[in-house]
Amino acid sequence: MRSLPEPSEQKNIEGDSLALQIWEDIVQSMSQFTDDSIFSKFTPPEELLVHIRPIAAAFAQLHFTPLPPMKVVYKSDLYSIFYFSIIAGVQIFIRQRSILKNHQPYTIRTAPIELREAKNLVMKQLTEGIKVFPPVNQIMDIFLNHTITERRLERLPLKHTEFDSQKFNKFMPVTLLWGYLFANEVIIDQAFHS
Repeated sequence: MRSLPEPSEQKNIEGDSLALQIWEDIVQSMSQFTDDSIFSKFTPPEELLVHIRPIAAAFAQLHFTPLPPMKVVYKSDLYSIFYFSIIAGVQIFIRQRSILKNHQPYTIRTAPIELREAKNLVMKQLTEGIKVFPPVNQIMDIFLNHTITERRLERLPLKHTEFDSQKFNKFMPVTLLWGYLFANEVIIDQAFHS
């Protein structure tokens, strides 16, 4: 079983303050834009989003009986929450990496074969199990406490289907972790040129 991140790799930063700093960076990125773009800094590049969307839809579809068509799933509130959760997981990794590596530049693997391999590796890791340590688990808790509200839960069921709310409570942290692990696989340190 793998651990994220290894406790020995943490800098001498109080876990709670690091978790809060990363959370605040993520929240601020939602309203910041780059170079007059219409996309916020929170949103990863489209090359990653095309792989995130079907994963979020698959997680969402598993909550309904009978299984609704994917067209319906993509329009559901549940899909939106899982999509948001996966992107938040990516952001947790990026922000944590930035702090721990002193804002070292990075690049994102975008080759389709590398992205497919990364998705397969993430699913394998989730299947085998992962121990999550501070500050990642603390940030996940903050995110879940802000995201899962009674009002939001009421809007998740679809017409003519049964909704499994117990599954939802188990899958929300998994989607966050999926985004974190996926980012860990596709983001690599950028080589310095002198």
